Amino acid sequence: MKDSFELIFRQSPVPMAITRRDDGTILDANDACCVLLGLSREKLLGRQSIDLGTWTDAAERAAVMEKVRTEGRVRQHETLLTSGQHVRLSFEPFTLRSDVACLLVIVEDITAWRRTEAELRQAEARWHYALEGSDSGVWDWDATTNEVFFSDRWKSMLGFAPDEIGSSLDEWSSRVHPDDIDETMALVVAHVEGRTPEYVSEHRMRAKDGTYRWILDRGQAVTRDERGRATRVVGTHTDITARRQAEERRRDEERRFRAIFDSAFQFIGLLSPDGTLLEANRTALDFAGLDAADVVGKPFWEARWWQVDAATTERLREAVAAAARGEFVRYEAVVRGRGGHLTTIDFSIKPIRDAGGRVVLLVPEGRDIGDIRRAQDELHESEERFRSAFEAAAVGMALVAPDGRMLKVNQAFCEMLGYDAEALQALTFQAITHPDDLEADLAQAARLARGDIRSYQLEKRYLHRDGRVIWIRLTGSAVRDTRGNLVHFIAQVEDVTDHRQAQQALERTLAEKDMLLREVHHRVKNNLQVVSSLLSLQRRAVQDPATGDVLDDSRRRVLAMALVHERLYQGADLAAIDMRRYLHELVRQLCQSMAPAGVLLRSNVTADDHPVPVDVALPCGLIVNELVANVLKYAFVGRTAGALDVSLTRDGDDTVLTVSDDGIGLPVVPREGSIGMRLVESLARQLHGSFQLQAHDGVRAVIRFPLHPSEASA
Repeated sequence: MKDSFELIFRQSPVPMAITRRDDGTILDANDACCVLLGLSREKLLGRQSIDLGTWTDAAERAAVMEKVRTEGRVRQHETLLTSGQHVRLSFEPFTLRSDVACLLVIVEDITAWRRTEAELRQAEARWHYALEGSDSGVWDWDATTNEVFFSDRWKSMLGFAPDEIGSSLDEWSSRVHPDDIDETMALVVAHVEGRTPEYVSEHRMRAKDGTYRWILDRGQAVTRDERGRATRVVGTHTDITARRQAEERRRDEERRFRAIFDSAFQFIGLLSPDGTLLEANRTALDFAGLDAADVVGKPFWEARWWQVDAATTERLREAVAAAARGEFVRYEAVVRGRGGHLTTIDFSIKPIRDAGGRVVLLVPEGRDIGDIRRAQDELHESEERFRSAFEAAAVGMALVAPDGRMLKVNQAFCEMLGYDAEALQALTFQAITHPDDLEADLAQAARLARGDIRSYQLEKRYLHRDGRVIWIRLTGSAVRDTRGNLVHFIAQVEDVTDHRQAQQALERTLAEKDMLLREVHHRVKNNLQVVSSLLSLQRRAVQDPATGDVLDDSRRRVLAMALVHERLYQGADLAAIDMRRYLHELVRQLCQSMAPAGVLLRSNVTADDHPVPVDVALPCGLIVNELVANVLKYAFVGRTAGALDVSLTRDGDDTVLTVSDDGIGLPVVPREGSIGMRLVESLARQLHGSFQLQAHDGVRAVIRFPLHPSEASA
């Protein structure tokens, strides 16, 4: 790999050459220099610069060389080449070898800039001799009235038509960039007051489209009053946006050129063959908290980077000596940075030879690999932990290739299937999976491979080596590379054969108990209906109305309980019933059998949509039976219409059962000693709740009890 400095020299857009100091013989030149001079490198090397037109005057060259000798260097010496190009030359002396004094010559082509200057001077001449013939805009300012004449060209330069710009000074000042106005006005005032021979300003002005153009504004007072103040100033207005942009691009190129060296992420330097440090880039200096003055000109091994131990210093001295003999040296070294911080670098020293094959420079380069080394160590530790966990895991584990091959298996997996590791790794997971389960497993693995899911879990059957079928719970995940490509699957396998068999036995037991319990509810419901039928027969045989009412009440209570068991028998849940359906049916039956004759009755039942346990449903059903029966018996006497509302809702941690009517009110409610009311109160206490009767456009009965009465009793 070519040395970074050599690459910078060769590829720089700035023309550069290396010459002998005594006679100007060209020893080397970069591509930009060859282009500037119009000659190939082969035709340049070995020739004297004065023969090539670099110097048109030997006396001028002698004067420059004398200045180099007395001042050490010469920068930005302007001269004219025989080709007509204007250039600035900078000379930096250095010694190529112990006996060859050289100059690094940096050439800046300023032909365009000089041409621009000449054009500006011509523009001034045209202003003086033919104002309107100039391509520049022209302005003429009457300082006594602040009126200004702006030429059409002045206006069009900013994108305006002749009639879009007035004649006030504000037409100019209001368009000067806010960041430039103060300095520009100061220049104007200085010239008006006679403190400067002419007014010259480069500033930005806002064009019609809102963009800013760089303007060279030049002017001179043509008349002054007795106090010396300008009364009339005329000038030109030249768009120099392209030039300013070109200059900015050139500055950017120069900054980038320097940044190639200083901004490289690796540590780079230059050494003389004896190990003296000639240059170090910003990265290397900042790493150790150094300035160039701290290390440049001193032995490389004495710099802070290498003050780790004697062995480090000695190895570096040996590496420098080997590189000076022409060897490329590379090794990993530990270096010291700011605050004593140590890190590992990939370090190398490359020898640079001259045309004669002599080593003239050494290029040390280091790349910080401390993070890489730490990451490698952490990765190794992680791999060791994974390997240990993999081998010692109580569940079966396997690394599976995308095609299903077993790449690695642990001991638990081998014992689960009756194979040794070698035999199992010769199989695929498809071969040991029960045929009936393979399709579902492959579908999940395909989704995992595509990245649709991060992992999956399923229970399936494996085929044991002895032919047995074992149930396993498989958890599959994927390992991917940095580009997201699948590397392999990770399978975690748990033998759930015993659990599966126990679960199946439990399911059979539960199914049997479910069937038995349904049969119990069915028989209880049938028995209660038998009791209801017996009470109905007995009622028809009784002549006493009071006794008949008691038998009717008892029959309705039995039917309310039978309806609970019917719902349980018919429902999916044997421990709870849907109270909404139950209450609708109960109220419908009561209204159908007890609705008073001649009364148009509207009934409404509302209940929250949640199942209610049997130990709550039975008391609630009996309470509704008693309260609705009371309403139907007593609330609508003498009425032709009535409304009955039943609701069962939640209120926080409580359940609220409400039965209300719009009947004749409390006076018709039976006395407190009635069997029905005592039964309601008893059932409310059974639910650990309260019972209230309220007058509310009729009668409202409210029973409030905890959501879970059994917990309240505990």
